[in-house]
Amino acid sequence: MNSKRSYLHNMVGKVIELYFPYRAVVAFKYKDKQERALLKADKLIVDGQNVGMGKTIDGYLQEGSTVKFSCHGFDESGQDRCGYFVTMAWIQDLDLCSPMTGANTKGFLGINNASGIVSEVFHRQGVITYIDGDEQEHRVLFLASKLFLSGKRMSSKQNLQMRLDVEDKVQFDAVPCEQLENDSSCSWFATVVWKGTKPYTDYDEPVSLLEEPWDLMAEIKHLSNNPKSLFIRGQGQILQILNGEFGVALAAMKPNSWESILFHRSACFLFKLNLASHDLTKIFKEGKPQL
Repeated sequence: MNSKRSYLHNMVGKVIELYFPYRAVVAFKYKDKQERALLKADKLIVDGQNVGMGKTIDGYLQEGSTVKFSCHGFDESGQDRCGYFVTMAWIQDLDLCSPMTGANTKGFLGINNASGIVSEVFHRQGVITYIDGDEQEHRVLFLASKLFLSGKRMSSKQNLQMRLDVEDKVQFDAVPCEQLENDSSCSWFATVVWKGTKPYTDYDEPVSLLEEPWDLMAEIKHLSNNPKSLFIRGQGQILQILNGEFGVALAAMKPNSWESILFHRSACFLFKLNLASHDLTKIFKEGKPQL
């Protein structure tokens, strides 16, 4: 019986071969079997951005480097003998979620081009059940406005229950969300759901970071809604409230290593209340735990 899955998410492996200038082979274990995944340089995320086209992979990786990645099934009869190809990866010198870090912080990737089963359908939203490579079940919330059937977006006037049924198989991309902040207890939110042809997405468009934080909303939305982004979940303290919309938090990423994190009020929740329209200066105090 073939145990290969079409998509594996948040796997960890080691670089065992480098093929200059743009390719590497990552070895990882899945279901007690050693597997090989082909990694191309432009799929590697460094400092929050994909490595640019034309950059050689040896500038970022060497044999023995540890990477965390997502991948799709591949024809392993090719010259690289890889059963998977990597869709996105980042260098993981130290596992953020390891007890050795001494910091309750986890780094993980979004979900891209995955398959799931519709488990709940309502008038304008639904839930997808997704099983990852470790056989863990995840609930993915999606809105009717994110559904594409044969390349066409579902009309805003249509009832989702007329277009999808429970047990329908769909494909989707998703980013993390707080399970306690939605009524469906979902830990993922689908950025797009489709049957048939996948619609165009702008995930790989370059992001131009601006100097002033109040000019960053377009970039923040692009990164936070991008399943190819690297996400960090942990605990920290508010370092500074910049204005009514933005603040800076301080979080421990590794032992004796702290990072400042810019946050916008649209990503803040207080007892299930989204603070997108609230003045942060009237709610948070510096030094208080970030919620």
